[in-house]
Amino acid sequence: MTKHLFLTGRKGVGKSTLIRGLLAAESAPLGGFFTVKHQGGVYLLPAAGERAFAPENLLFYCGHGGDPRRFDDLGCAALADTAGCGLLVMDELGPHEAEAVRFQAAVFRALDGDIPILGVLQQAESEFLHRIAQHPQVTVLTVTEEDRDALLPELLRFLGKYYYFVYYTAVLLCALFLPKGIVSLAAPIREKWNRLRARRAGAPAMEKGGTADGDHIKN
Repeated sequence: MTKHLFLTGRKGVGKSTLIRGLLAAESAPLGGFFTVKHQGGVYLLPAAGERAFAPENLLFYCGHGGDPRRFDDLGCAALADTAGCGLLVMDELGPHEAEAVRFQAAVFRALDGDIPILGVLQQAESEFLHRIAQHPQVTVLTVTEEDRDALLPELLRFLGKYYYFVYYTAVLLCALFLPKGIVSLAAPIREKWNRLRARRAGAPAMEKGGTADGDHIKN
């Protein structure tokens, strides 16, 4: 059964932007990391908590390659403490990690684990990336300018927000084309969304007609 979803595509197509926009609406505790370019350097920052561009988070400077020990130290630390996490982020993985053996081992331990992973794979020739894409619990989606927006339902489904997406689509269509009273037909979809969110949060499902805090998507 597929548990993990990775996006791939050419540089600059919007893979990381898409993921970060979706995660803004994710209420589950996050683990994992983002790699971010800043003033000529590439930094590995935690997916949750305070993010600071500091020497201790620096992987390498652009054009100078990377030291595998930095990936091993920073990457393994980011994937080590996953207790209580509802989602792991790996944004992004690429060929620079080819010699970071400890980090690669940590990635595959996570892939074999129970916590779902949302990540980005660079488009590059790499045995490491190939093994991730071929993992039995991994689905890889290719992002292009043409289909970037069409991937939204798939990503929302992965994040447990598919019923939420359907609900608001139904409400919009009802509001545009149907009498006002018919809008209530979308209520069962909202109830399914509420129950799904409650199960993910480990809380009792909300009563019929209830609402959830943070029940919105930010783009």
